[in-house]
Amino acid sequence: MIRKTPSLSTVALGRLIGRHPMVFIAMAAWLTVLGALFGSDLAVVVAGVLVLLALTLTWFWVSPRLTLLTLLSLAGIFASFALQAGVNQLAVREMGAKSYFSSSEAGLTVLDEPKLQNGVYRANVKLSRLDNKAIECLKLPVWNVLVPLECEPRGVASWSVLEHAPRLAAGQQISATAFLKPTLRARAAFEAKLTEVHSTARSVGYRWLSELHQRYRQTNAGLTPDAAGLVMGLAIGDTSLISQELIESMQVTGLTHLNAVSGANCAIVIGLVWLGLSRTRLNRASRTAAALVALVGYVLLVGQQPSVLRAAVMLTTVLWVKSLGRRINPLDALGLAIVILLLFDPWLAADFGFALSVTATLGLVLLSRPMTDRIADLRFFGASLPNWLSSGAGVVLSAQILSLPLILALSGYLPTYTVVANLLSEPLVAPITVLGLAAVCFFWLPPVAVGLNWLGSLPAAIIEGVAKTLAAFPMSQTPWLSGAWGILLATAICLSISWLLLSPRRRNWAWSVLSVAAAVSLSGVLIRPISAIGWPNTRWSVVACDVGQGDALVLRSQGRVAVIDVGRDPKPIQICLDRLNVHEIELLVLTHFDMDHVGGIQGVTENHRVRTIMETPWPDQRPTADFIKAAAIATGARIVLAETGLSGSLGTFTWSVLTPSRTASEAEDSNDGSIGMLWESSEMNLLTLADLGEKGQMRIVQQNPALVAQARAHPLVLKVAHHGSADFYPELYEELRASIALISVGAGNSYGHPTKKALAALARAGTRIYRTDEAGSVAIASTPSGSLEVGVGAGG
Repeated sequence: MIRKTPSLSTVALGRLIGRHPMVFIAMAAWLTVLGALFGSDLAVVVAGVLVLLALTLTWFWVSPRLTLLTLLSLAGIFASFALQAGVNQLAVREMGAKSYFSSSEAGLTVLDEPKLQNGVYRANVKLSRLDNKAIECLKLPVWNVLVPLECEPRGVASWSVLEHAPRLAAGQQISATAFLKPTLRARAAFEAKLTEVHSTARSVGYRWLSELHQRYRQTNAGLTPDAAGLVMGLAIGDTSLISQELIESMQVTGLTHLNAVSGANCAIVIGLVWLGLSRTRLNRASRTAAALVALVGYVLLVGQQPSVLRAAVMLTTVLWVKSLGRRINPLDALGLAIVILLLFDPWLAADFGFALSVTATLGLVLLSRPMTDRIADLRFFGASLPNWLSSGAGVVLSAQILSLPLILALSGYLPTYTVVANLLSEPLVAPITVLGLAAVCFFWLPPVAVGLNWLGSLPAAIIEGVAKTLAAFPMSQTPWLSGAWGILLATAICLSISWLLLSPRRRNWAWSVLSVAAAVSLSGVLIRPISAIGWPNTRWSVVACDVGQGDALVLRSQGRVAVIDVGRDPKPIQICLDRLNVHEIELLVLTHFDMDHVGGIQGVTENHRVRTIMETPWPDQRPTADFIKAAAIATGARIVLAETGLSGSLGTFTWSVLTPSRTASEAEDSNDGSIGMLWESSEMNLLTLADLGEKGQMRIVQQNPALVAQARAHPLVLKVAHHGSADFYPELYEELRASIALISVGAGNSYGHPTKKALAALARAGTRIYRTDEAGSVAIASTPSGSLEVGVGAGG
């Protein structure tokens, strides 16, 4: 038998895999788990075939032992995934096969420190009892008798601070009235909105940690409230005192990793512990054991965030190998950490926080030294940069490079000043962490703890100032091409830069790829504001007209047009319709009779023929409502009252009324009686929520259990309710995961619209947000590939 000699590139790849086997295993595990979590059946089969092919090549050209180890790792991870997913599914089935559950009495255990955001606490929980009954999710045959096995499925719970719930901590057992909703798209089997929360018990260890946190909070003091909040975030992982303004500024400047504990903090703490232990007479094994105990204690103190877990497992590996008198390559330590964590929690493969931590660490391990060398070789006015500056810039850039595609996928923008912000802020993290932890250790001496916290707030105040100042600079966020193409181009740029730094061979190819990708990306960034000149494109289907503080939406399909609300004044809606070249309107929907929705009716009726007008049946007694109704009758159009279940079509769109009922007797006011509609087509779906508040949105969900699945059957556009007010149903926005959210709002309005609460809920859902106060009128069209294309009237 003649065996074909592998090529030089294959040999190089084989040597790389042979030197760092855990990297290969981690990559195979991560990719296959991602395929199982998100791929279709065909995608999973294709991924399986590719993995088997890679393992076969590894068997022949690298190592049969490595192949078997990879297979064992994959088998363990998938067994863990199958067991956890199966238990969750059985638990949901036990709870009841409904899309939305009614309120139930639930017994829960809090798994991690609750996070406070926009007045709402959220935490991972385990459900142990429901209506005073244990959940039986599996039955095991033992001695020919079916024995029920009690299980505790994992979920996400939220509760409002306005409900005066007790301060909860990790490990706490609680009882509450829970509005339960199943969700199997992540590690959580359910989501729960809690009311009437009561604390029942805590284990001794968790009780001690909770009291420690509480005592520390009482000693928290600082130069500014945000500086004190930063110290607490870096000391114990509690970010509840950091203002939303600072959180947003740190997101804009790429400093989000500094507002709470991350892997870097673990390294700082364990480095200090090891330094102290090295000055004792303890032997190597004792020092390692003491360091590991300190590491476990630190993880319990700050919480089990993905980046902390990644750093903890890596450090554990390094310490264990060091205790054996050997060394481990950081790449292998990272690969082993990935495999171990995926074994215990396969859903981490789809966690953005975990992915950002891994890519940043990979960039530091691979690129920091060559990046520093390249920067040190640069000359500015004939002189090189100081060593501290070139080293700092090299570390910051290397951590950012491989994380860039994920950052763009999350935000859609490139943080312009992130390098400067990190260079100024990163050196301050270590003193803040050390002073904050020292304050934790001296919680029993409040004056000392207060003093240490106040000292820690001095460098924290500098980070606060850097974030807020740079976030206010012009072009603090550079727009990037949206969608898959933008992410692909960013990935090409990052890989090309890495290639140029790491490999001296075939650099021309790397420069070519980098030049083309950079040119295309730059062209897209420059073209975006210029594209408003030709706005909108001829294929538009949905347009949110900029009518100031009000609503006006235009839909078109096969030449037929519908208009939903008309704003407050006639002129803006008339200009928008003229620009869209609209002459005849098939359906005009007046969702309710607030003037910011219907006051501009003459801008529609005077110069455009309207065939049918749909009005809310809510009995509005205001004189303005009578005036608008009279104006509608004067058009000669057919008048229809909306009611739940009323449906029709507009070209390829089919529409249905979701609320109100025929009499609107369930509505409490004009907003609650406004018309909510679902528009469906093969290209996109549109959900319009008028000015419905949380109660109205919850009523829609309860009356339409399949609404979320129906709305998400095609790319979804969400017309956000009430200009982005705080009165909305957060779970609905997050569950819909709309592709695009349209917020019709006036610049500088006195209502504070859109609220940070609404924007945060949409951001958590991964929804792209377009606001008329920033972008002007917004036009949406479907592309031949099935994605949605957005054009803005003001180039925003």
